Amino acid sequence: MKNGSVLVIGSLNMDLVAQVGSMPRRGETILGHSFAAMMGGKGSNQAVAAARLGSQVALIGCLGSDEFGESMQAVLRQERIETGGISQVENVPSGAALVCVDPDGDNSIVVVPGANSHLTARDIDRHADLFQACDVVVLQMEIPVETVVYSMAEAKRLGKTVILNLAPSRRMPVEALRHVDYLVVNEVEAEELTGVSINQFDRLVEGLAGLPCRHVILTLGAEGVAYLADGRVLRLPAYRVQAVDTTGAGDSFVGAFASRLARGDEAEEAVAYAVKVAAITVTRLGAQAALPTEEEIRQFEQVWGVEQP
Repeated sequence: MKNGSVLVIGSLNMDLVAQVGSMPRRGETILGHSFAAMMGGKGSNQAVAAARLGSQVALIGCLGSDEFGESMQAVLRQERIETGGISQVENVPSGAALVCVDPDGDNSIVVVPGANSHLTARDIDRHADLFQACDVVVLQMEIPVETVVYSMAEAKRLGKTVILNLAPSRRMPVEALRHVDYLVVNEVEAEELTGVSINQFDRLVEGLAGLPCRHVILTLGAEGVAYLADGRVLRLPAYRVQAVDTTGAGDSFVGAFASRLARGDEAEEAVAYAVKVAAITVTRLGAQAALPTEEEIRQFEQVWGVEQP
């Protein structure tokens, strides 16, 4: 199998993670029982996920001129990610995310974009060589919408496979989705995109299938994944695992899916592989700290001893 080359365009954040007994209510101060600062950001997470699974990965994004920025650059280099596409923005802090995780592994997150808001089409044009070298381009929505739209159009012009993770959900021109080969959304993002509740699953699927992108992947948390293509819906159940922290689940899924597409898998095979990667991810605390390696996936059944329902 070839290594495959993945270009990720997106955010880099420092995640400040507190484990709590329960989520604070409005106006309430509570005591947490652990704290950690970990590298995150949807772009960075997806890049690291793909790299740990054997792909060659480059990342385009922005960091601030602060200690967080310096430490995040060092981490990416340790993960063997090409960092030449990362710009430093003077007098602006790096992006940060404030994360609370409860005993069930559910989370509440506040993202402060910082330098991520400064990624522009000019940055994309400066790194045309990274587009030329890649097989798959991955984007998310923690950078300016206009930069996402421009990048998708540029990637499609160059004949690349484009994956858009519409997370967090933000308004964008629906016609821009014609540049997308694989749209990845969770339940909330799908509802906001179509205006249809997840409780009306058939209608929701119909709305997603009517979008101008080629394929849609709907992640359903503990219920698994629905893959929509060519007028049919393929359901893949999730693995039964004890969730510790769901923070990085979606990003691990997207990074794994991109990695396998770039390495030559058919889409259905890549989705099934990504479900397995996400299952391991939620059994650990943090986003990037939880991302598994290719060797762990090879030994999945022996090490984790879990099954799909």
